[in-house]
Amino acid sequence: MSEPEQENTDQPASNSSHPDRPEQVASTSGYHGEFFTETPPPVSQKTPARSSKQSLPLVWIGAALLVSLLGALVAFHHSGETPAPDSQDLGDGVFKPAGLRGHMQVRWDGKLHYQVQIQPIDATTEPGFTYVLSNPPRPLELTIHLVDSSGFNLCQKDILIPWDPARSLPDISAEPPTRGGKAALMRWQQESAMRQAQLTSLEVQEQARERGQDLFQPQLDPDGNITALNAQGEVPCSKQAFKHVDFWEISSNFPTLEEQKALMSRQQQKIDEIAKRTRQQARQKFTKRFASAFYVQGDEHITGYDPSNGTLITGPGTTFVVTHPSDRTLAAQWAASSALIHYKCGQQATCVLTHSGSTSAIYAKMNE
Repeated sequence: MSEPEQENTDQPASNSSHPDRPEQVASTSGYHGEFFTETPPPVSQKTPARSSKQSLPLVWIGAALLVSLLGALVAFHHSGETPAPDSQDLGDGVFKPAGLRGHMQVRWDGKLHYQVQIQPIDATTEPGFTYVLSNPPRPLELTIHLVDSSGFNLCQKDILIPWDPARSLPDISAEPPTRGGKAALMRWQQESAMRQAQLTSLEVQEQARERGQDLFQPQLDPDGNITALNAQGEVPCSKQAFKHVDFWEISSNFPTLEEQKALMSRQQQKIDEIAKRTRQQARQKFTKRFASAFYVQGDEHITGYDPSNGTLITGPGTTFVVTHPSDRTLAAQWAASSALIHYKCGQQATCVLTHSGSTSAIYAKMNE
C-alpha cells in the first residue's frame, strides 16, 4: 500500500505536537498576528490603575488636614490671643566701685519688660548703702545694660533714684534767733530766703528729671532702714537684639565705697558736734541752776540805757532791769559815763549793782 500524499507541504507544522501552546487561528483581516484564545484581563485590574485608586484617598485626607490647620490658625489669630511670651532670668549683675549687686529678669511680649532689684554687694557695704539712700548727696541713677556674649552693649535703660533736695541743703533754724538783736534777725531772714529760693529751684529741676522716667522704690526693714531698691518697666530693645542678650551689667553715679566712707565720716563729725553743743548747753543750764541757789557775780561795762523801761545794757545779750524807779536816775548817770559796774546776783536773778569809787548801789533783775 502506498503512503498517502502529503498536502501543502509549505504550511507550518501543526501544533498538535505542543499541547501546552494555545491553538493559532488566521486573522480574517489578513494580519498574520497571534491571538490568544483566553480572554485578556480587564484594564481596571492592571497594577498601575489599582495603585492610583489607592493613593487618591490619602490625597484627600492630607488636603482635609491642611484645611483644618489653616482654619485653626485663622481662628486663633482672630481670638485676640498671643503666643506665650519669652522670659529669661539674667541672673546677677554687680557694680563693684559702689558695692552694688542686682538681680534682673526680662520678658518679651512684643516689648521687652524688666524687673530688677538692687542690694548691697555684701554685709560690709550695707551701712554705706543705707546712709547714701537716706542722705543722697546729689541726684542718683543706675543704668542697666543688656550685653551679648562678646560684651557688646545691645540695649540699656536709665532708672532714677528719687531725690529730696531739702536733705542736701544746709539746715537753718525754723525759729528766729532770740539773741543777737536786729543784726542776727536780719541775717536769719536773709539765709532763710536764700535757702527757700534754692530749694524751689532744685525741686523744679528734680520734677523735670523724674518726668516720664522709671523710678526705684525703696524696700524697708521693720526699723525703717532701706535694704533694697526695686524697679520694673520697659527696655527699648528689638526682638532681634533680645535674642542675642547673654548677660547684663550696671553703671551708676552712686557714690563709690571711698565716697561713702567720707560721707559717713562727715556725718559722724556733725553728730559729735551736736552732742558736744548739747552737753555744753546742759552744763550751762546746770551751772545757772546751781549758782542761782547761791549767787553769781561779775564785772561789765555799761554800753547803753533805755529809760522807757529802765534797762541797763552791758555785755552781749546781758541786760539789767532797774527794779526801783528811784534808782533809774543813777543808772542813767552810770550809762552816760560807760561805767564799769560789779554785779552780784542771788536767787531769781535778783542783783545788786555797784560802781567802782561809789558807795551807791542799784537793785536790778538780770536778763539774758
